[in-house]
Amino acid sequence: MATPNVSAADLRSKKSFTSPVWQYFGFKTDEDDNTKPTCKLCLKKVSAAGGNTSNLQRHLRNHPAKAQELGKQGQGPSKPKDMWSSNTMEPYMSYTIHFIDPDWKLQSRCLQTLYMPKDHTAETLADGMNEILNEWQLSPANQVCLTTDSGANIGKAASDLNWSWISCFGHNLHLAITYAMKDEPRISRAIGICKRIVAAFSQSWKRRRELSKAQLELELPVKSLVSECPTRWGSMHNMIARILEQERAIQRVLSEDRKVSHLVLKWQDIEVLKSLHKALEPMADFTDALSGDSYVTVSSIKPTLRFIENASTAEPDHTRLTADVKAKIQENFKKRYTSDTAQIILNTATWLDPRYKTEYLCEEGAKNAAENIKREIFELELANEFQ
Repeated sequence: MATPNVSAADLRSKKSFTSPVWQYFGFKTDEDDNTKPTCKLCLKKVSAAGGNTSNLQRHLRNHPAKAQELGKQGQGPSKPKDMWSSNTMEPYMSYTIHFIDPDWKLQSRCLQTLYMPKDHTAETLADGMNEILNEWQLSPANQVCLTTDSGANIGKAASDLNWSWISCFGHNLHLAITYAMKDEPRISRAIGICKRIVAAFSQSWKRRRELSKAQLELELPVKSLVSECPTRWGSMHNMIARILEQERAIQRVLSEDRKVSHLVLKWQDIEVLKSLHKALEPMADFTDALSGDSYVTVSSIKPTLRFIENASTAEPDHTRLTADVKAKIQENFKKRYTSDTAQIILNTATWLDPRYKTEYLCEEGAKNAAENIKREIFELELANEFQ
């Protein structure tokens, strides 16, 4: 049913949308219900509960010209997939494409978000990804690579679909750091105290006020403490770095408050945190650099792996703990990109990047990358001749 007494010009756009389909839908300015947007093309209301765009995609098929226009945007080389849960713990799968536009600029679009209530088996994930490509009339043949976390289920789904797949660098780094820190009681204790300290200040505005006052008196930067998030890459290092920076101010506030005085860091905990900071600091600089979506990052993975290997070398000022953590990170990380598919993608991307070329490739890897590039150019030229 069309929305009465309203035109497309009267509709407000959805705030902070990621899927391009939302550009054809909006809401009445006096409307609070954000679950049923109105189509700007025919003024019909369409259900989009929970932000799910499946119904919007289907409705847009009633307007073939616009649907085809959006479909053309999806002829891209790379498609990251992400599984996430809403605030009510409902599972969803988002599918984003990255592609080069006619002006040779890197673009990204979130094609669709699917509600995924079934068990996330390889078969279920494969069906979900196929459904999205079919909705957008996209061919897997145009897809260079699928990027996801390193879960066994999604890896098998990609294998079953015969899709090239490479796991996310940020997720792999997070797993390597987590692996390096497990089963070490000193680390578990120090990190646990840090989390409780952050919670103590976040739950009390009086403590935050006293912290700011102490920072000014001690001539420290006036900054809030940083919480650690299990799924946010680098957040543990950020938490440790901030606590070490603000150690004197934190200790002053805690020692004057009987309710939290037991959280005052002992010298042993401080030594552990300093050792962890020294081990993680080299990783922090490139974590954000390799987690972007507005520029190419895959070509920097090989150089970064070399950097991690070099950074893992023990130095004279390293404590035993620092050296052990670095070695474990390197040990866990080096096995993440050993598959033939990953090596082909990484070698080719690195060879094409003028910053690196063959510097980080072995002789055989550089030779194979050059041959792959020549073959792809030939196939593209051949395809263009028959168009």
